[in-house]
Parts: sequence; C-alpha cells; structure tokens
Amino acid sequence: MENKHLETEAALVRKILGYGSNTPLDSNHPVLVEDWEHSWEGNPEDQQAYNFSYILNPSGTIRWFFPSDTQYPAYLSLYNSAHLKARVYKLCTHAAFALKLQKKLFSGSFSIKTSKLPFQDLLKALDAETYAVFTGTVGENRKSVAAIYRNKSVSHFVKLSHTEKAKEILANEEKILKYLGELPFFRLEHPRVHPDSKKGCLILSNIKPTPAREVARLEDMHIEVLGEIYKFTAREEIMASSNFYREIHENLSRICTREVSDPSINNPVLHRIIDNLIKLTKGISPAKFFQTSLAHGDFTPWNMYLSDNYVHLYDWELSRRGLPLFFDLYHYMYQSGVLLLRQNYEQILREISRSLRLPHSKRLCKQYSLDLQFYHKLYLIYIISYYLRIYMDEESVHMQVHWLMDIWDQALQHTH
Repeated sequence: MENKHLETEAALVRKILGYGSNTPLDSNHPVLVEDWEHSWEGNPEDQQAYNFSYILNPSGTIRWFFPSDTQYPAYLSLYNSAHLKARVYKLCTHAAFALKLQKKLFSGSFSIKTSKLPFQDLLKALDAETYAVFTGTVGENRKSVAAIYRNKSVSHFVKLSHTEKAKEILANEEKILKYLGELPFFRLEHPRVHPDSKKGCLILSNIKPTPAREVARLEDMHIEVLGEIYKFTAREEIMASSNFYREIHENLSRICTREVSDPSINNPVLHRIIDNLIKLTKGISPAKFFQTSLAHGDFTPWNMYLSDNYVHLYDWELSRRGLPLFFDLYHYMYQSGVLLLRQNYEQILREISRSLRLPHSKRLCKQYSLDLQFYHKLYLIYIISYYLRIYMDEESVHMQVHWLMDIWDQALQHTH
C-alpha cells in the first residue's frame, strides 16, 4: 500500500479506536507501514501495546480489523452470507480458525502503543470480551461498525459515523427504532437502542436469531411484516402536497444540472434513463391520491435474518415515512435480483409477479386498493432519481452501479 493510502487508513483507525476523543488525527502523526507500530499518546512508561490484525479490501484499504489474539472469527458477524459464495467463505474461515491456521487469512498486523485507548471504555461498559470492526464503505454515508462480543457471541453492534451525512442517518435510525419500540409487532423484530449511545455513535442490540436463515428470495412472512408496519403508519396523501413528490422533482432537478464525474457512466444508457425518468414523472397527476407508509428504505436480504416466526430486520438508517406502499417489496426484488442473484430484467419481473401472488400480498392489495403498476412506477422514479444523483457525483463507481443502471434502463422502457 502507498504511504498516502496508509496515512488515510491510520487516521481512520485512530478515529474508530478514539471513540469520539479529541486526539488529533492530522498527518503529523506517524503513518501506517506494513506491520506498523503507532505511538498514540501518554507517558511512555505507562503505555501498553494493543495488537491488531486486519483483512484488506481488493482495493488495498482495510476492510476489517480486530485484536490479534482473537480465537474465533468475530469479523464474520459483519459479513452477510445470503449467497453461496459468501457461505463458502464463512465455512472455510471457521475451518481455518479450528485448525489454528487463521493467520494465513490475515493481510497484516499493526500495534498501537498508548496509556489510554478510549474504545476500551466502551468495551468495559458493554462487558465485552473482544470485538471486530468493519471500517465502512467509502462515500457520503460512511460509517464503521463494530461487533461487540460477550461469551463468544455478539451482544451489540456499534455504529460510528465518519461524515456529517452519516451522523444524520444514524440519528434518523435512532429516532425510528425508538418509535418502533413503542409498537406491538407480532412478526417484526428490530434492534433496541442502548442508553450509552451518543451523537455519531449508535449502540444497538444484536437481533440475529439462533438458528438464522438468510434468503435471497422474498417469502410471505416478509410481506406479513410489511403489513404490520402499514397497520400503524399507512395514510393516504395527495401527490402535489407530499414530500415524496417534492423529493422526486428535487432529485430530477439536480440530475439535470450536474456534470457526470465518472466518464464510464456518461453514456447513452444514462441519458436514456434521465429522459425516461422525466417522461414518467410528467405522467403523474399532481391531483393523484396514493397510499404511503413508513418504509425501511433498504429492505434487502443483507439487512435481515429469518427465524421460524419472525423477520429480524436491522439497518434502519434510510427509513422514512411517506414512501408509497410496497416500496420495500419492489426494493427487495430489484436489489436481490441484480446484486445477489444476477438476474436479467425478465427474471426480476417474474420474481415480482410471484411475490405479488403471495397470500399476504393479495390481502394488502385488496385492503388498500393498490394499482400495482402505478406503485411499481412510483418506486422506480424515486429510487432511480435518488441514487442517480449520488452516482453522478462519484469519481469512480462500482461495477454494481453499471448492473443496476442496465436494469433500470430496461425497467423504465418497459414501464412506458
């Protein structure tokens, strides 16, 4: 890794382990080197070394880090295994730890020498024995997530924001979860907020069941949970006065006035998507009434577990009120279909059709008198306009963005 890259990594690790401390993070401090040692603060005579191992992303940045003396793969709790490749990786990792060969999995190690490691205070408060940290995905919502272990199982997850936008979405998640905690759900299980949470640091209970199922295809119990949410939050709105309608137009306005940062997406597909988005939006009457509710916002296989009787749903950061009914259903179909199952558009349509024939889907359609084609259209307009303005600002988009754009292009043409 290059020194500049390592300097960024050093600052990030220091920020996470500093847990909100005022320790400077500027480049005057020593930067990372392979198998680096890093002196933080305090009297040298009082300092002790904290040793960590890490695993890199393909890009060369740190993906996970954890205490080097860990005897089990704690970092796997931060890794979703809803598809076959991920499940194989988990099995191989557990086997390596069982055979005491785990060091062969690690990319490197580092140590921090200090008389005080602020993150240790949090560990003591949570009665933790060890932890693992996912450093987060680069972007405006970047945050790190630490899995806190007690008695060899995860007791809590700690989310640490790295941007102002990340602080906002963590504050939103905290508010939503506290609201949900007041409602009597039958099938839905969601995290609880720990009282030691603070701005930019959200501590949540672990809701992973034992045993847990991770599935890529929507089941009837998913729809039943959506129905429970609608029971408490559904309302009828008129399009012209809704935040939903306003946000669509704001997104389109930004898209039409911005330059594309990554030349790889500045192609005919992008321009066709924008043209069709505008046409589709113009076809929606401002006087139209529609049903809205609280939506999870990222209702995907990697944000939930299933048990026999419950959907255990986490990562409520993007949750908000005022989204059209079945927004979460359509989001699950597209995200799972494109990113997990690598389906083409015709296959995704067949999965949507199957999901809408499930018993609870039929019940909700009848109860709320839903025009499914119209609600599908509303989902596409909102989600594409929302993410397109983000992708247009990114200097280099991930290959998955191209996958999504190809499917969006087909979906918008089909919807017309």
